[in-house]
Amino acid sequence: MYGLQSQSTLSSKTSLNSLILFEVLIVGFANIPILLIAKALNTSNAKYVIAGYNTMSDFDRKKIDVKRLVSSTKTFLYLLATVPFLAFVVLIITSELMVAVRGYCLVVIVLICWFFIFTKKTGLR
Repeated sequence: MYGLQSQSTLSSKTSLNSLILFEVLIVGFANIPILLIAKALNTSNAKYVIAGYNTMSDFDRKKIDVKRLVSSTKTFLYLLATVPFLAFVVLIITSELMVAVRGYCLVVIVLICWFFIFTKKTGLR
Protein backbone atom coordinates (compact mmCIF):
# COMPACT_ATOMS: atom_id res chain seq x y z
CA MET A 1 0.00 0.00 0.00
CA TYR A 2 2.78 2.45 0.88
CA GLY A 3 4.49 1.86 -2.46
CA LEU A 4 1.29 2.77 -4.34
CA GLN A 5 0.84 5.96 -2.30
CA SER A 6 4.44 6.96 -2.95
CA GLN A 7 4.01 6.36 -6.68
CA SER A 8 0.75 8.33 -6.73
CA THR A 9 2.38 11.27 -4.94
CA LEU A 10 5.33 11.20 -7.32
CA SER A 11 2.97 11.13 -10.31
CA SER A 12 0.94 14.08 -9.02
CA LYS A 13 4.14 16.00 -8.27
CA THR A 14 5.40 15.34 -11.78
CA SER A 15 2.12 16.49 -13.33
CA LEU A 16 2.18 19.60 -11.12
CA ASN A 17 5.71 20.40 -12.29
CA SER A 18 4.61 19.88 -15.90
CA LEU A 19 1.67 22.22 -15.38
CA ILE A 20 3.94 24.88 -13.84
CA LEU A 21 6.35 24.55 -16.75
CA PHE A 22 3.48 24.85 -19.22
CA GLU A 23 2.18 28.02 -17.52
CA VAL A 24 5.66 29.56 -17.45
CA LEU A 25 6.11 28.78 -21.16
CA ILE A 26 2.75 30.35 -22.05
CA VAL A 27 3.58 33.56 -20.18
CA GLY A 28 7.08 33.54 -21.69
CA PHE A 29 5.76 33.16 -25.25
CA ALA A 30 3.28 35.98 -24.65
CA ASN A 31 6.26 38.29 -24.06
CA ILE A 32 7.95 37.51 -27.37
CA PRO A 33 5.95 40.10 -29.38
CA ILE A 34 6.86 42.79 -26.83
CA LEU A 35 10.54 41.89 -27.15
CA LEU A 36 10.32 41.91 -30.96
CA ILE A 37 8.69 45.35 -30.98
CA ALA A 38 11.36 46.67 -28.61
CA LYS A 39 14.11 45.24 -30.81
CA ALA A 40 12.62 46.69 -34.01
CA LEU A 41 11.80 50.13 -32.59
CA ASN A 42 13.93 52.97 -33.94
CA THR A 43 13.66 56.67 -34.71
CA SER A 44 12.39 56.12 -38.25
CA ASN A 45 9.44 53.90 -37.29
CA ALA A 46 8.61 55.61 -33.96
CA LYS A 47 5.88 57.72 -35.55
CA TYR A 48 4.05 54.52 -36.47
CA VAL A 49 4.71 52.43 -33.35
CA ILE A 50 4.70 54.67 -30.27
CA ALA A 51 1.20 55.49 -29.06
CA GLY A 52 0.63 59.19 -28.60
CA TYR A 53 3.61 60.10 -30.72
CA ASN A 54 1.91 58.57 -33.77
CA THR A 55 -1.10 60.88 -33.41
CA MET A 56 0.89 64.11 -32.94
CA SER A 57 1.08 66.73 -35.63
CA ASP A 58 4.44 67.24 -37.30
CA PHE A 59 4.73 70.54 -35.43
CA ASP A 60 4.35 68.79 -32.06
CA ARG A 61 6.71 65.96 -33.05
CA LYS A 62 9.49 68.48 -33.63
CA LYS A 63 9.23 69.49 -29.96
CA ILE A 64 9.96 65.93 -28.78
CA ASP A 65 13.46 64.45 -28.53
CA VAL A 66 12.66 61.34 -30.54
CA LYS A 67 15.97 59.60 -29.75
CA ARG A 68 15.32 59.89 -26.03
CA LEU A 69 11.70 58.84 -26.49
CA VAL A 70 12.72 55.75 -28.46
CA SER A 71 15.41 54.89 -25.93
CA SER A 72 12.98 55.24 -23.01
CA THR A 73 10.28 53.27 -24.80
CA LYS A 74 12.70 50.46 -25.66
CA THR A 75 13.83 50.29 -22.04
CA PHE A 76 10.22 50.21 -20.88
CA LEU A 77 9.31 47.43 -23.33
CA TYR A 78 12.30 45.32 -22.28
CA LEU A 79 11.34 45.81 -18.63
CA LEU A 80 7.70 45.03 -19.44
CA ALA A 81 8.68 41.75 -21.06
CA THR A 82 11.16 40.59 -18.42
CA VAL A 83 10.30 41.88 -14.93
CA PRO A 84 6.68 40.65 -14.78
CA PHE A 85 7.75 37.32 -16.28
CA LEU A 86 10.44 36.86 -13.64
CA ALA A 87 7.95 37.82 -10.92
CA PHE A 88 5.51 35.26 -12.35
CA VAL A 89 8.15 32.52 -12.32
CA VAL A 90 9.17 33.24 -8.73
CA LEU A 91 5.57 33.44 -7.54
CA ILE A 92 4.39 30.31 -9.31
CA ILE A 93 7.30 28.33 -7.88
CA THR A 94 6.83 29.65 -4.35
CA SER A 95 3.03 29.82 -4.23
CA GLU A 96 0.03 29.03 -6.40
CA LEU A 97 -1.18 30.06 -9.85
CA MET A 98 -3.66 32.74 -8.74
CA VAL A 99 -1.02 34.49 -6.64
CA ALA A 100 1.37 34.38 -9.60
CA VAL A 101 -1.24 35.81 -11.98
CA ARG A 102 -2.15 38.60 -9.56
CA GLY A 103 1.53 39.36 -8.99
CA TYR A 104 2.17 39.45 -12.73
CA CYS A 105 -0.72 41.87 -13.27
CA LEU A 106 0.37 44.06 -10.38
CA VAL A 107 3.93 44.32 -11.70
CA VAL A 108 2.62 45.22 -15.17
CA ILE A 109 0.39 47.95 -13.73
CA VAL A 110 3.24 49.36 -11.62
CA LEU A 111 5.56 49.43 -14.65
CA ILE A 112 2.98 51.19 -16.81
CA CYS A 113 2.33 53.80 -14.10
CA TRP A 114 6.08 54.29 -13.67
CA PHE A 115 6.49 54.83 -17.41
CA PHE A 116 3.71 57.42 -17.54
CA ILE A 117 5.18 59.30 -14.58
CA PHE A 118 8.72 59.04 -15.98
CA THR A 119 7.76 60.34 -19.42
CA LYS A 120 5.76 63.18 -17.87
CA LYS A 121 8.62 64.23 -15.58
CA THR A 122 11.21 64.10 -18.34
CA GLY A 123 9.05 65.99 -20.81
CA LEU A 124 8.70 63.15 -23.28
CA ARG A 125 4.94 63.62 -23.42
